Formats: sequence, C-alpha cells, structure tokens
Amino acid sequence: MTPAMIRFVRCAALVAPALALAACAGGGASSPASPQPGNALQNLFFWGSATVPAPPPLPEDDDFVCPPVDVALNGAAHRVGGETVRVQYSLGDLARECTNVQRDHSFTLKIGAEGQVLLGPAGSPGRYDVSVRFAVKDGERVVASRVQRQSVTVPAGSTQGSFVMVEQGIQVPPGLKNLNVEVGFGTGGGEPRRRRR
Repeated sequence: MTPAMIRFVRCAALVAPALALAACAGGGASSPASPQPGNALQNLFFWGSATVPAPPPLPEDDDFVCPPVDVALNGAAHRVGGETVRVQYSLGDLARECTNVQRDHSFTLKIGAEGQVLLGPAGSPGRYDVSVRFAVKDGERVVASRVQRQSVTVPAGSTQGSFVMVEQGIQVPPGLKNLNVEVGFGTGGGEPRRRRR
C-alpha cells in the first residue's frame, strides 16, 4: 500500500541585473510526507499547522499514487515593462495533497504555491495583482482548471513581496491513467495595480 504523498518542487529564480526570467524544473520522485519539508510558516499556510500532518490512510491493497506537481510550460515567471522591467513575478515552492481517495481512484486534491513579486529598474513599491492557474491534466486533456488571484504589497524601502496560494477541494474523477498537476502564471500573469491619485 502506497500512502498519499506530498512533493515539493523548488524553483530558483534567476534574477540578473535586468531581471531575466526565472527558470524552474521539478525534480526527483514523490516521497512520503516528512515532519517538516518546508519552514514552519510555509507549513502553517499550506496545512494549517507548523508541521505537516501524516497523510490519510488509503484503502488496503491499493496502488494509488498522488499525481506529481510541476510548473506549467512557460509559466514559471512573468514580467511587465518590456525592455525596462517594472516588475517580475516568479514561482517558488509547489505542493499537493490527495485526500478522500476511493477504491475507484477518485479523490480530492489540494494544491499550494509560493511565489515572489520582484521590482525591476522601472518599478516602485505598491500593490500588485497576481494571477496563478492551477490545472489537473490527464495527458494533454485538462480535467480541472482554477485561477486564483491575490494582491501582493511591496512595502516602501523594499524591492520584493511574497505570496502563498492554496487551492483546495478539487474533485478528480475516476478512470484517469496519466494524471499530472500544473501550476503557472496564466495569460498576463499579474499586473501592477494603479495607484489612486
């Protein structure tokens, strides 16, 4: 019996003087949940506790494996401003958890994502709107897709802000053989929020 597993993917943002786009790739196979795969604050946002809870038990003699989570193609980063960059959005850690697994392999999915908002040479502190797309795919077919939006504040005197998004309650139907989970900035990624005069 294989327990539902949690996998974290680390994205390293490649920030050059001109804020080159971040690159990200998932690494390694899924592994069982460890007591603290991330920092306590990250765990608090993702799981509601400073430590990661043990995965729920699955039906006996079941070979279910929670599908992997990766960054969507060209979805690791998004920047605004053309040649003179105003702001860049980049993804960091990703996580997913499978619960309520049934014998027909239908289940409930929760996905988490961390990211940053980085100011470019033409940027300034303020509030920025970020949009992240969470998709469940069976091969190339999209089974479920959700977009979550969040406002991120870059405070005065700082050059970056951070965000955590958790998308939960995604119902995955049975009979899907090639499942994978993708997270990325959708079309437009995020845009600066105009200041009121």
